[in-house]
Amino acid sequence: MCGDMAYKSKKYPFAGRIFFCHNFCMNKLFAVLGVVAGLCFVVASVFYFLTPANALPHFMPGFDATMMRIHYKHGVAALLLAAAAFIFASFQSGQRMDR
Repeated sequence: MCGDMAYKSKKYPFAGRIFFCHNFCMNKLFAVLGVVAGLCFVVASVFYFLTPANALPHFMPGFDATMMRIHYKHGVAALLLAAAAFIFASFQSGQRMDR
């Protein structure tokens, strides 16, 4: 663990524990953010699969007022990004190995 040297300090006896708590809280925050991002990407991919290009909102990539086709590649890309976000969240929430 990175805070091992702080455990031996007489001036700051709880510094290592505070450092560990900070890392644990940040990893938990990143795991929650990864899950939220993954859910947003899943919603976007479903939206791409079900909505033609002329009905997409203007801020979404792939909007074209003259096209009636569905953007399958955008939907697949959003699904891949969702999978990557869920994998990131699982790595952030996993157990740590002490060295």
